Amino acid sequence: MATTTKQTDDKYALKEDIDALRGDLSQLMKDVKTLAEHESKEVSKKVGAWSEAAQDEVTARRQDLESQVRENPLGALATAAGVGFLMALILGRK
Repeated sequence: MATTTKQTDDKYALKEDIDALRGDLSQLMKDVKTLAEHESKEVSKKVGAWSEAAQDEVTARRQDLESQVRENPLGALATAAGVGFLMALILGRK
């Protein structure tokens, strides 16, 4: 009889341990989800900032190029012709 009582007690203790483990795992999953959401928001903010900085840089470069073309249109035309000639040579070698 003592063995049966001991086994029953062990079963209840094991059940309590399993229930506690389930609770711990559930909390761990919630914590991981919260952390992932937080990190996702941080990465999104950084990507947005980088994108904005890249757009600003492209706009500045375009404006610089436009002003150079306005200041020296013949030089820009000669440069474009030279680049076109080089591209024709490179692509014509296939």
